[in-house]
Amino acid sequence: HTHTSRTTRIYTKFCSHYLRNRKSLYTMKLLSFFLLLSLQRPSYSFVASLTTKLATNTVTTSSKKHTNNLIRRFVSNTDDDNTMTTTTDTLIIGGGVAGTASAFALCQKGKDVILCEQSSTLAPATASSNGDSRMYRKMYSNEFFSRMQAKALDRWADVERSSGESLLQQNGLLFYGEDTGETVEGSVLGAKQVMENLNLPHKFYATGDDIAAAYPALSEGCKGKPYSGVYEETAGHIRASKACHAMIKAAKDNDSNSNCEVRLNTKIVSLDTTTSSSEVVAITESGEKIVA
Repeated sequence: HTHTSRTTRIYTKFCSHYLRNRKSLYTMKLLSFFLLLSLQRPSYSFVASLTTKLATNTVTTSSKKHTNNLIRRFVSNTDDDNTMTTTTDTLIIGGGVAGTASAFALCQKGKDVILCEQSSTLAPATASSNGDSRMYRKMYSNEFFSRMQAKALDRWADVERSSGESLLQQNGLLFYGEDTGETVEGSVLGAKQVMENLNLPHKFYATGDDIAAAYPALSEGCKGKPYSGVYEETAGHIRASKACHAMIKAAKDNDSNSNCEVRLNTKIVSLDTTTSSSEVVAITESGEKIVA
């Protein structure tokens, strides 16, 4: 009786979760098969093994990874207190540029990832990663950031190649104004020095009059002012929202044996990083436990 009750709890939770997220009828059929088997045989490892064989003989490579992960999660990780517990290598909270980039990089390294986003879409309208333009440049006052940007552009090329999407648009960037020393955005003269030190292509405008002559639209605001400016032709903008979706697509389609699961409408309400086993334990608003 205990075994049957536990099986029913697993199956019921699975049905509820996947119907809510509109998953495939195939997955429902697979778990129906699991339910029938487990009622006859008390060995969960036997059930998991047999169900895996069924899946691997009938579905694509991508679906095999997904199905095997589902079996591991729902067979092994339903607690006796009726709490659903999911295990993964890495839990990522937030589906913006940082979160989706982390998922892409980790899946390339063969790590399983669960990404939780509390909104109904990646990069939602209220998030800082939403929109069609986020600036990229090598024009910094700190050489570290300039060097890091060069590496980042190589990685963006990886994302575009893996996802088949065009995400970066080169349009050039002018950094100008009165130089009052270093700010959160750096400084004009500091950026000029770094560009020179790293031998990066740029153009320097020494006065406001020089800027006004080069950019007539800025004439009224720059002419006669104690301004200077640096122009970087290779700078541009990233299609931020599109990039988030592209990185998840690339994470799911990678050639490693990793699994990338995105959970939308999933809010994390508790996060414990002090467990004795060095695991991170998160609790969702619906009461599910995720251990990473």
